[in-house]
Amino acid sequence: MDNENKLPEETINTPEENLQDNEEKMDLSQESRHNLQENKNVSIEEQYVPQQQKQFTQENQQVQEQKLQALVQYKRLTGWATFMGVFAVVKGLVLCLGIVTAIIGVPLIIAGLRLTGAVDSMKEFSYANDVNKLSDMVDKLNTYFRIYGILTLIGLLVGFISLIALITYSIYSGNTVLF
Repeated sequence: MDNENKLPEETINTPEENLQDNEEKMDLSQESRHNLQENKNVSIEEQYVPQQQKQFTQENQQVQEQKLQALVQYKRLTGWATFMGVFAVVKGLVLCLGIVTAIIGVPLIIAGLRLTGAVDSMKEFSYANDVNKLSDMVDKLNTYFRIYGILTLIGLLVGFISLIALITYSIYSGNTVLF
């Protein structure tokens, strides 16, 4: 009679053995098993979200923060570039009032217009992500810096020649203008 009421020993498992069998069936890693046993209050999402996905979300947050910082720098850049472009145009217009100084005024106007055009291209690129606008912006910036660089070199050359002329005049006239 005792044999009839007993279940076979193979089917009777302790709760620990059942947990172990279930874990093997679910094919959980050693770390996941440890988390399941120690942290009963952890949400299901936190238990089963792969570590790679968590890392991806952290990297995504870092990218978003970098984009936000770039946006702040973009606003600063467009503000100052617009100011410098308008300032170059105004300075060029003032220089164009004189006949001789118009030689410097016209290139300054062109450089200022190119810089404000580069700002417009930068804004269009940021809205449309069109690579052609980015290329156009770089081309306009290149022209601006080339013109401004040439005018700077001409200004330095004129200043140096003026200094030599002043020194030469003071030496030949016998006046000590500089000393």
